[in-house]
Amino acid sequence: MTRTLGLASVCGVGVALASGCGGGGAAGRAEAAFLDSASFTRAEYAAAPRLPLTRLYSICEGGRTPECQFRSISEAALAAGRRVLLSQVGAVAQEFDSTGRWSGPLGRLGAGPGEYRRAMAVGFDSAGGVAVFDQMGFRVVRFDDHRRVAWTVNVGFVPEFNGVSLKGGRVVEWLVPGSDTLGSIVASQFVLVDSAGRREAFASVPTKAVRARGSDLMPVPPPFTAHPVWDVGPGLSVVFSPGDRVRIERYGGGGVAELLIEGDVALREVTPAEVAEHLDRGLRRLEGMPGEAQLREAARHAPAFHPAITRVAVLADGSIWATGSPASESDSTRYDVFSRDGRLAGFVMLPAEARVIDGDATIVLVTAVDSAGAPFAALYRR
Repeated sequence: MTRTLGLASVCGVGVALASGCGGGGAAGRAEAAFLDSASFTRAEYAAAPRLPLTRLYSICEGGRTPECQFRSISEAALAAGRRVLLSQVGAVAQEFDSTGRWSGPLGRLGAGPGEYRRAMAVGFDSAGGVAVFDQMGFRVVRFDDHRRVAWTVNVGFVPEFNGVSLKGGRVVEWLVPGSDTLGSIVASQFVLVDSAGRREAFASVPTKAVRARGSDLMPVPPPFTAHPVWDVGPGLSVVFSPGDRVRIERYGGGGVAELLIEGDVALREVTPAEVAEHLDRGLRRLEGMPGEAQLREAARHAPAFHPAITRVAVLADGSIWATGSPASESDSTRYDVFSRDGRLAGFVMLPAEARVIDGDATIVLVTAVDSAGAPFAALYRR
């Protein structure tokens, strides 16, 4: 590895959100160098080895039982002992045991204590309990290891809210403030939410503003636009990528800018046919509704290339798995695997539309869709 050249803001480390560290633009933010960096060339990327993965078993493949009638798997979680939780929007999450057999539903739909209406994130804690972030009520519902309701806490909506993670049972929100100019650089914050609903910032990352200051409305983005992606890893570390290039940043539990990974990879071009197909699908969905002019305007500003990174996942061993547009195949998804120190260890090929969710040094949880388009989950041995 080489010593740093990349820069990252560490404004707001360990400071309460009320201090206002994340407001405004980039001016005035303290800058700190990454402690370590790793890079690879296009030739090294092309020569990366394919890593073996062996499927142990699948969950809900074929969707034949009532508990497996998922329209999509929006959220999933893996616990010690290989318990798996699968959830779809607007439905109760379903739990499966270490053999893939259905264990039962998690709670019930509703707005009362211990109920939820729209699970935006789910996660196991170290004791085997489960947390659900209810987007409809902006609250966290916790269940013990026997799926009994433990407590419910309201966290409240803030306009800066842009995502949430419940990995390891910790509630981490990503807050992106608005700006006078869309796309200008602002200090987005990662905040830890405690059991009383209090927020405390622990890391800050320069990010493009996605909305105008004072508004919680976002514009219609051009198709194939790169969006930042992130995940939470061991020790409350945050792994972040701007998405428009092969760049991955890791921030430690105290907000320290630990690791920068950069690589030279040939990106996949956005073709006129792809833009036309995307616009046609959008217009069909909007039939009889306003918004056609915005969709057409967004299509005119489509980028030249697909995003470099569309998803990152951090496993319990600290390895970072990232997928994007390079080296794609029609029936499979390539995930590049980086070791904890940022070295490109190789890549794995997974089913089409696969998402790596979680895992450790030996097991990986993946969600995907089968040949008929039905969603399922699978556990793989590394």
